[in-house]
Amino acid sequence: MQRTYSVITLLVFAAAALMGARTSCEPLEPENAPCRYNRDCPSEEISQPRFCEKEPGECDLLGECRPRPLRCSRVFSPVCGCNDRTYDNECLAHKEGINVDYFGPCGDLIACKSDSDCPDPEEEDWKIEPEPALRAPLAFCQKADGDCDGEGFCVFTPPSCPDIDLPVCGCDGTTYQNRCLATLERVNVATIESCD
Repeated sequence: MQRTYSVITLLVFAAAALMGARTSCEPLEPENAPCRYNRDCPSEEISQPRFCEKEPGECDLLGECRPRPLRCSRVFSPVCGCNDRTYDNECLAHKEGINVDYFGPCGDLIACKSDSDCPDPEEEDWKIEPEPALRAPLAFCQKADGDCDGEGFCVFTPPSCPDIDLPVCGCDGTTYQNRCLATLERVNVATIESCD
């Protein structure tokens, strides 16, 4: 009986190998693979965990598997994570495997119709110290997709954007490589696709 079991086991392993089943030596999901949750991005090395990186504001949408940063600068440029927790900067949120909901501390958002309704990030209550190599944050009236002339909430523009190719059509009629790049230019999203 023991011998029969061993032969069957060997046949199962051989069949799995012929069918291209994953072995422990094969890589896991490649970097930039589509994902919805962090568990979709397993890491082979404990020292380099990965997470499902998404564009700011897209907490419930698809992202791409990326390595979590191992070290972050101490620059103070607060962001509100998708877990409703404020982080000192985007890198520190990503280090914890958390995506950014919006730029600025979590809390009561200020309603607005245009960017001019939002406080200057340099004001004492919103004091932001940008990293020299990055763009200084600007106040931005972010609105719901497609609601270009409606009301929104004041957030900060991001200091930089990931290189993700998920085109959006801005309310200015321009196609942006992704939502973050539109936000960087203080442009709201009309549709989640190219303008043309």
